[in-house]
Amino acid sequence: MKLIKIKKNKQYNLVVLSNPPANTFNIDLLNDLCVIMKSVNNDKPLLITGEGKIFSAGIDLFIANELSKKDFKNLIVSFESFLIQIINHKGPTYTILNGPAIAGGFILSITTDYCYSNNVNYKVGLNQNITRLSLPSVPQSLLKTKYENDYQKFWEIKQIIEFDFNNRIYQFAKNPLKEIIKKIENFDNSFYEQKEKKQIKILNHIKINGKNYNNEFFRQWWLDETVKLREKEVKNLKT
Repeated sequence: MKLIKIKKNKQYNLVVLSNPPANTFNIDLLNDLCVIMKSVNNDKPLLITGEGKIFSAGIDLFIANELSKKDFKNLIVSFESFLIQIINHKGPTYTILNGPAIAGGFILSITTDYCYSNNVNYKVGLNQNITRLSLPSVPQSLLKTKYENDYQKFWEIKQIIEFDFNNRIYQFAKNPLKEIIKKIENFDNSFYEQKEKKQIKILNHIKINGKNYNNEFFRQWWLDETVKLREKEVKNLKT
């Protein structure tokens, strides 16, 4: 079964996460995403959405919870490599939410330049029980550079309408694809100048802080208390 679908046309490239039921990330899906990112036109608009009723619930906990320290680290490296490819994409990037975006799925949604939703009741955010307020280098840098002092608001999972402020996260549209096509036709040089500034800001933050962020994330991930919280979460998901 293909975990990723790619649709290409003259206006944009559309990447569809296809790992039901929650479009979770595993090493195969992430490797496929990295390969696809290398194959698409770097200047053309890139759209990302999910199949089914969930955009993505992030890292597959059923798999991650069974991984060795080495294999789990490789999984995170693959996830961060994919995020970096999105950040470095020259053309505009978009997320089209088809449902909730949780944990790594939420991070993916805010990595793109724009994120559209046709439903303000979709749940989005991080899972504090899993992350213990610590994230790997790229997600942490994204949150801090894009939202500054507001980034801690995203630790709890809420409906979009509960904590979306000033349209800085999600933009509502009854027909997101139609709105995106309109936007694509009206880009000017100022967009690309601003995008480059944001890219530099995020990448510099990663360069300065990334190692410390990762050290703290992996340390907390393997704490006995965190392991117990994850095991409880996995048990709840199975019932």
